Amino acid sequence: MRNKTKTKTKKVKRKKLRLGRVFVFVCLIILIVFCVKNIDKLKARNIVVSGNKYVKTSEIINLGGLEASTSYINPKTKNICSNIKQNKLIKSCKFKRTKDLNLILEVEEDTPLFYYSHEDKLMLKSKKLVNIKNTFGVPNLINYVPKDVLDEFTVKFGELKTTLVKNISEIEYTPSKNKKDEVIDDKRFMLTMNDGNTIYINNKNLKILNKYDKIYASINHAQGIFNFDCDYNNYYYEPY
Repeated sequence: MRNKTKTKTKKVKRKKLRLGRVFVFVCLIILIVFCVKNIDKLKARNIVVSGNKYVKTSEIINLGGLEASTSYINPKTKNICSNIKQNKLIKSCKFKRTKDLNLILEVEEDTPLFYYSHEDKLMLKSKKLVNIKNTFGVPNLINYVPKDVLDEFTVKFGELKTTLVKNISEIEYTPSKNKKDEVIDDKRFMLTMNDGNTIYINNKNLKILNKYDKIYASINHAQGIFNFDCDYNNYYYEPY
């Protein structure tokens, strides 16, 4: 009798153990289904944009189709960045999620250098001309420049300090000529500065402009014409 009782007890325990395992398994399935159904409702805590200077943060977020109520899980990286790069000033874009429920947008911009009036377009550092109005305070290149000269000018102009570029109001292509009216320097430009000075310079010596503030200070900020279209050590200044 005792053996039969023990056997029945073991069977009851095994049955309860199986039922317990089934119950746990069912609970897990229900939990998984619940999470899958509600995961889209998990909202991003913040949308953080970095790397932008010329394109507004709000515009980047809108282009990416994001908003304050954006789901943390739903956004697709490929779609977001391809939409953001529709703005011609955005060169590259990276999208990622952080563990603290933030959505991160890292962009790299194509810097606006000057407005090319001959084409009515904005010149970017990549040498691309784009149909964007000059709302960035960059200088205005007022006349036609041959493409090879313009390409070289753009590359070297893109290496100048931002503070210096902001001090340039207008750029004019002005090849120098001799007394016979023959062109002797077809890569020469005239820059009108916001401080009232005029600078003549060529593509070869554009980097001299990064020392302009120091040179200007050396003449006690007197106003006049700087001729940088010769060797740097031989440049000369002519007061107005």
